[in-house]
Amino acid sequence: MADIKQIPLDELQWRQPMAVAFYGGIRAENIHLYFLNSPFCDNMSNNKNLELQARANPGIAAILQNRQDFEQRLRGMNGIEYMIVDGPTQTTETMNPVWTIRKHLRQKGDDEDDITILGTYFAVSENIYQAPSLGDMLANRLISVVNNIGQVFETANQTQLWSPGGGYSYRQPVTKTPRSDLESTMGSKAGTPAPESQAPQPSQASTSSTAPQDREKYMQEAALWRSLQLSLRYGGEYMDENPLVGDPSGFMFKSTHAYTQAQQQAKQAALTKTQETAAAAAAAAAAAARPTPPPIKTELPRKASGLGKTPASANATLRAKRRKSKAPGSPVSPS
Repeated sequence: MADIKQIPLDELQWRQPMAVAFYGGIRAENIHLYFLNSPFCDNMSNNKNLELQARANPGIAAILQNRQDFEQRLRGMNGIEYMIVDGPTQTTETMNPVWTIRKHLRQKGDDEDDITILGTYFAVSENIYQAPSLGDMLANRLISVVNNIGQVFETANQTQLWSPGGGYSYRQPVTKTPRSDLESTMGSKAGTPAPESQAPQPSQASTSSTAPQDREKYMQEAALWRSLQLSLRYGGEYMDENPLVGDPSGFMFKSTHAYTQAQQQAKQAALTKTQETAAAAAAAAAAAARPTPPPIKTELPRKASGLGKTPASANATLRAKRRKSKAPGSPVSPS
C-alpha cells in the first residue's frame, strides 16, 4: 500500500475505522472531531488550536461535543478555519449523510469579516474527499475529449481502404460481439437440429468463402495494372500548373503567380500561332489541289475561195513599182 503522504490530496479517499468505532459512528455532533484526524486538516488552523485548548482546559472541552458552540467559537477567531456549510444537523442509523466542509481564511473587520475560500471537502459517512480544483476538472475534461477524438480517428482509420486506381473508399465498421453473447447463443441452439434444406452444403460453403477472396484479389490486380498504365502514360506530367515543392513542414509554390501567368499567355500565343499556321497550310494545300481549267479553243471562220490570193498581174505591177523606187546604179534583183 502506497504511503498516504505521497498521494495527492485530491486523489485521496481517507477513512479511519478506529476513530469511527471510538465515536460510535459519524454524526453531526462529532464530524468536526473526525475531520481533525484527517490529513486534510491544517495543523495551524483554528480547529486544531481549539482541540489543543480543550485537552489542556477541561472547562472548554464541552464545546467539542456541540457543533453550534464549536462553530460559534471559530467565528470569533482570526485565521484558517474549517466550517460545515451544508449537511444534515440530525442523523439516523439508516442515513448515509453527506457534509460539505469549507476551508476559510477569516480576517476580522469593523462591520463584517472578510472570508476567503481556500478549499472544499466532502464527508460521505466515514469517507472524506477533497474537491478537485477548476484547473484539474478542465484538464480531466480535455484529456477525455482528446481520448475520444483519438478513438474516432482510430476507428476511421480501420474503415478506410485505398487502391491505386480508385483512391480512398470506406466500409462499414464491424461490430464485435462479446464472447459471452456468442456462448449464450451457441448454447441455446446446441440441441436444435438444423433443417436439411437450410443446412449449408460443403461445396456451397467453400464457394461462398472463396468467392470474396478471389474477387478482392482480382480487383487488386486490376487496380495495380491500371495504376501502371497511368504511370507510364502520365508519369512526367503535373496536374497543377504551379505545383508545390518542399517537405511537408515547409511547402511552397514552385513559381510565382506572375511567372505562371506569363507561361500561360506564352502557351496560348504559341497555340494560336500553330492554329494560324495550320490554317494557312491547309488553305495552300487546298489551292494547290484545285484542278486547272482546260484552255478555250476558238476557231476562225474559213476564207472564201478566191479571196486572199493575189493575181499575177497585180504581182507584176508591184515589182515595177519597187524598181522605180530604188536609186540609179543600185543592183537590180533578178525578177
